Amino acid sequence: MSHPLELECRTVGLQSVKIGISQKMRIKTSGMSSLRRRRKGASSNPSSEDKGKDNKNAEKELEENSYGRNVPSFTAAFPLIFVARLVAAAVNPIPDCDESFNYWEPLHFILYGYGSQTWEYDPRYALRSYLYLLFHAAVGFILRLCGVETLFGKPGIFYGIRIALAGLNSLADAAVTSKIGSRFGSSVGWVCLAVMCASAGCFNAGASFLPQTFARDMLSFGFVFEFLEYDRLAILAVGAAGLVGWPFCVIAGAGVGFHILYRRGIFFAAIWGGLSLALLVGVLGIVDSWFYGRGVLAPLNIALYNSRVNEGEKGGTLYGVEPWDFFVKNLFLNFGPLVFLALAAPFLRPISNWLSHSEDTSIEFNEKKKGLMNSQGGYLDLWRIWAPFYVWFALMSSLPHKEERFLYISYPLICVSGSIGFEGIILITSYIITCGSTLWVRTFVRHSLRAIGVVILIVIGVSRSYAMVSYYGAPYSAYNRVSTHFKDLKANGEVLIEQGNVCVGKEWYRFPSHFLLDDLNLRLKFVKSGFGGQLPQPFLEEPLPTATRKLRENFNDLNREEISRYVPIQECNYVVDMKPIGQAISDDEPWWNPQSEFRKLESFYFLDASNSPTLTRAFYIPYLSEKWNQEAEVSIFWRRT
Repeated sequence: MSHPLELECRTVGLQSVKIGISQKMRIKTSGMSSLRRRRKGASSNPSSEDKGKDNKNAEKELEENSYGRNVPSFTAAFPLIFVARLVAAAVNPIPDCDESFNYWEPLHFILYGYGSQTWEYDPRYALRSYLYLLFHAAVGFILRLCGVETLFGKPGIFYGIRIALAGLNSLADAAVTSKIGSRFGSSVGWVCLAVMCASAGCFNAGASFLPQTFARDMLSFGFVFEFLEYDRLAILAVGAAGLVGWPFCVIAGAGVGFHILYRRGIFFAAIWGGLSLALLVGVLGIVDSWFYGRGVLAPLNIALYNSRVNEGEKGGTLYGVEPWDFFVKNLFLNFGPLVFLALAAPFLRPISNWLSHSEDTSIEFNEKKKGLMNSQGGYLDLWRIWAPFYVWFALMSSLPHKEERFLYISYPLICVSGSIGFEGIILITSYIITCGSTLWVRTFVRHSLRAIGVVILIVIGVSRSYAMVSYYGAPYSAYNRVSTHFKDLKANGEVLIEQGNVCVGKEWYRFPSHFLLDDLNLRLKFVKSGFGGQLPQPFLEEPLPTATRKLRENFNDLNREEISRYVPIQECNYVVDMKPIGQAISDDEPWWNPQSEFRKLESFYFLDASNSPTLTRAFYIPYLSEKWNQEAEVSIFWRRT
């Protein structure tokens, strides 16, 4: 007599067999139906709309079957990415002085009537577009209308705009993640989501005000729209990335245009490309011409300026030349070993498919099995991701002047390509380890390796992000302390001046923005101290557009020092400066002398990067970072008036 549990197991087994047979019958039936349709329509070519419907139906079927099950949906990915971006918006220091002085300061001028102006905004050069600023100014005006400034002061507007930037970036990254998961498998999708949330690169760029981040977001939307075959929106998104964001990024987005051209034909691409171009150029021309007082197309100006890479004192080499491996090192800091997996993905992919074909685990095998794409189509989709990354990486590496933000637009492609390469190396490694083992052992090892790898990537990303915040966040605390001290003095009646000057010397590039000087009477000033290039100067405190149309005689495009930028030390009410602990006092920095008229108000920890080991200054390692890193101090000096 059989045991009841044995009967139950047999029953479950029979049900599983039935389910398996029914699934195979559905696949065969679907295949026969497709064959009949192909035979029936062999004499006529299907329209592009029919092709689009077939692809969408096939993709929907993929998401509903076992291969697409448990993929990270948009509704699951967005809140996770948004939380990560919120943290970045709240605590990540601005890593690039270009963001502070070319975007936050002009935005502050639009909202409050004063701020720092760089030579790029002089009407003579007109390299920056005010249209990009107006989108963010609209957010600032809405926040002020909602009472944010009343409750939290100007820093509330600053962080509110950063949160809006974080939201836009989260929408773009979540859209990419969900689409990649449904297209290439749940494992790739979840790894991509983990990297999007935890990598230092995405942490750095996610809430950035730089146009490279905006271009990255628009390109991400463009890729997603093109995958969904919303081609009109894809064209508009790529156009906005290049014209409103950063003109050079159209090279990375060219693949979208070529694929639409191939699928839709030259007439469709020309009509909708022309309409998008006319719309964007028209709006840009109207806005910038109003601000600059003459006919201006800022994206064209900046493209022409940066194309002059061989003019010596002018053009793209003006601000330095970096070695060929600059971006390799930088990407490793921001993504860890994932960047090498992204570069190796096209080689890992066919090897992993070949090794795992017998286990029915390869991406291509599942795609072919489900009838979504043939082998050429599957690899075509992958090369639509890989090719823009390779082209952009090679192009940027070939330029003499390199900056981290130049690669922002490729970060989603790195996450996706790296996730595909990660899955490839996991399948190869598990095959080598478990060759000849049972299916249960192979599955267990593969899942274990995948979990360990994801944890390693997360730890590296969090370690790097925490290092940037803890090592370089002192200027935020310092300028906030200046604001509170100045307000306290005013409240106690100890300030008899209408304007307080906050002076900086050689550390001018760490100034975040007037948004963090939460008093309308505080102004940034420069004192001569160890820097010999061109500094910004205050915008004319006149109504718009008068202030932005006037030519300023003491601007140049050669990064030549302008003596008119400096004020005597006697005009400074505060000085914010940084000095490694134990370093001798320079004659150019008298405020450090205890006998001077300045008294030290407060100091904050800052990393002395030049005297700290590479490993512990690049990443935060508990105990070792505290033990090996050398300290500097960001100090506030106050001159009693």
